[in-house]
Amino acid sequence: MALGRRAICAIMPALLAAPSVVRAQDFPSRPIRLVLSFPAGGLADGLARGLGPALSAALGQPVVVDPRPGGSQVVAAQAVARAAPDGYTLLLASDAAFTVNQHVFSKLPYDPAKDFAPVSLLAATVECLLVPATLPVRSVADLVALAKARPGALNYGSFGPGSPPHVEAEAFRMAAGIDIVHVPFRGVAETVPALLADQIQILFASQAQGLPQVRAGALRALAVLDEKRQPTLPEVPTVVEAGFPALLSRAWFAVAAPAETPAPVLDRLSAAFAAAVAAPEWQARFVEAQGLVPMPGGREAFAAVLREDVPRMAGRLRAMELRLD
Repeated sequence: MALGRRAICAIMPALLAAPSVVRAQDFPSRPIRLVLSFPAGGLADGLARGLGPALSAALGQPVVVDPRPGGSQVVAAQAVARAAPDGYTLLLASDAAFTVNQHVFSKLPYDPAKDFAPVSLLAATVECLLVPATLPVRSVADLVALAKARPGALNYGSFGPGSPPHVEAEAFRMAAGIDIVHVPFRGVAETVPALLADQIQILFASQAQGLPQVRAGALRALAVLDEKRQPTLPEVPTVVEAGFPALLSRAWFAVAAPAETPAPVLDRLSAAFAAAVAAPEWQARFVEAQGLVPMPGGREAFAAVLREDVPRMAGRLRAMELRLD
């Protein structure tokens, strides 16, 4: 018997939703691509590859890490924003991709709020103010005095315009009233070697990036950008103790999927990432050894962090008048 128009209209939403339901039930049935917004060899690459075995075990499919560095994370973010919303292409990026870029690029080719669906927070980094051990300074006050005595002579590094080290160094420059020069690099992995080679004299970097060289005596940590001292660097004062509370900051890594990815797929992915971050091997490698701070919570927790950090960064960047195009 032919269906009447009303009957067809009544069942149409279910028919349209059916492919998504089927895909969600079968997900995943092939490898998942984790697009990385940083080059291979850095902290983010280590995080991604460190998560891989536990993710593959939880999902029953390989997770392939695909580094797509460039453009202050824009290259990777744009690629994922344009991918099919089926859960097979994900973005692993730092907070700047979601909280900074829309405020410093006038023609950003993706919309952080509309083009992505939160999947999972991973971890936060506690940032440090690092200098070469050969630089004649032992405190933030010493560094400010040296920079004022030699305006324009000290360089600071970043892994691209708008990256956390760039924003943090600009905040330091403004708060201290000093003249320091920005030298951008292609990725995190290039900045610490540049600091060791005295190509730059100032670097804001995570503990994970600088801790081995600090312990070896090649670099000196002058402050941590947190309200409390860190167990991995107990002798290093906080920026509050150093007299620069405006430098308090947090940088974090998270995973997002293209917008319109079915909710059941997002839930499956979120649970897999939560299990991978909680794995003892991952905790020992990144939390205990490198000082990362786990950020437990799935999709809702990620969305809550964005609601807090986006307006906070907007206010900071307006004060800096930082524009990248």
